[in-house]
Amino acid sequence: MQFTRFTTLLFVLAFFGLVVIAAPVPAAPELEERCFLGCNDGSVITILTNLHVTVQADIAVVANLVAVASVDLTLYTSAFAQLIADINASITLLAALPASSVGLSAVLIATTCANIFINIFVVINSCASIPNIASCYGGLGDVLVSLLATLKICLGGLIVGLIGTLCATIKVVLSLDINVDIFANLSAVLFA
Repeated sequence: MQFTRFTTLLFVLAFFGLVVIAAPVPAAPELEERCFLGCNDGSVITILTNLHVTVQADIAVVANLVAVASVDLTLYTSAFAQLIADINASITLLAALPASSVGLSAVLIATTCANIFINIFVVINSCASIPNIASCYGGLGDVLVSLLATLKICLGGLIVGLIGTLCATIKVVLSLDINVDIFANLSAVLFA
């Protein structure tokens, strides 16, 4: 009697063992296919939120220089160089993400990125009266275009359109005058 119970138990365990061993394991393309829409959203939001905090700290330095009416261009150059380096670091992180389409977080991502751009535009607008200030942030326009290009590769073209719409709206509301010479490439992308 125990022999039949034991044999039945072994037979059942062997059957389920074969089923588990023979179960197909999804290949990498199948895993990527499941993650087609919005896979990068969480990572992009984290990177952009961290960038926004960093940008606010960087532009606070510039705002303080403007507040004390400093005309020492080396201080401004140093502050803008730090801002450019921080944006480049975020671009590197974004470029490491796999290409995907933007998901349900498109508005949050676009709003965060637009806030980054507008914060930069506001501080640059505030120091526009300083002679030769444009020489201090010459590479900033290119790095912002690179940020948009990386987001486009990472999340698709839809996100750039959303960012451009938000920036154009906020630019009008705040009556910002963007330096067309320095930000020609960026203006062509955002405000076209």
